[in-house]
Amino acid sequence: MNKQLKAKTQQWMSLERKTLEQRKLADEFYDSELMNLIVSEYIANNKKSVLEKVDYLVVSVGTSYEPLVLNISLLKPKKILLLYTEKSEAVLEKVVNYCRLRPQDYEKRKVDSVDPMAIYREIKESYLAWKKPERMYIDFTGGTKAMSTACALAGAMIDIQMIYVSTDDYLTDFRKPNPGSERLSYVENPIAVFGDLEVDKALELMSRYNYAGAAEKLGILKERIPDPSVRQQLQFLYLLSRTYEYWDALDFGPAHDRITVV
Repeated sequence: MNKQLKAKTQQWMSLERKTLEQRKLADEFYDSELMNLIVSEYIANNKKSVLEKVDYLVVSVGTSYEPLVLNISLLKPKKILLLYTEKSEAVLEKVVNYCRLRPQDYEKRKVDSVDPMAIYREIKESYLAWKKPERMYIDFTGGTKAMSTACALAGAMIDIQMIYVSTDDYLTDFRKPNPGSERLSYVENPIAVFGDLEVDKALELMSRYNYAGAAEKLGILKERIPDPSVRQQLQFLYLLSRTYEYWDALDFGPAHDRITVV
């Protein structure tokens, strides 16, 4: 850890917090004396974990600005969608000011903290407006449990990278991570684990002669399952399902084209 950060951390931890005014002064010390050092330490410790340029970032805004600032400063996305609630609007402004975001750098959408559907819609609209970008991330570190869960589910649905700021050294008495212990964490799409269950559902649809439904499901799975050998098998099943779908509809031209590929 940076020596200056360590010294400032000890000074911050030693501050009195018995009264509201003392706690306010401690928070101001954290903002003015520690935050820049924490950001620098976070970038230094996590820059090797950044494997690609992040073009678009969706962020759920909660009651703490610090973790949001950390990932924005590290990833430097060209466009940010900030999802906030009435209670977290002040935090959003703090993030914007700290990161010196220009109006063209971000969009903000006010959502209901307990309504996942509103969050799904906002993420979907931005995803489509941004032309379904490949390098789009979702940071669900902040926000209510409903907001974080909705962001994670949306990320899994459209198959984009999910991230959050974690720590192994949370200071319960201070309600913050030990400065410098923060790290970037990735969350893999659950399709990597649960994909076999979805394949079973597709095969069940085929057994019921619902070839269109099976093809629709297989068309998604064959692009998302990480194992290349499994993807190859799914591609075969997908083409086979399409063949039977067209055959049942007496559409023999496309059926012939698919069976030729198979």
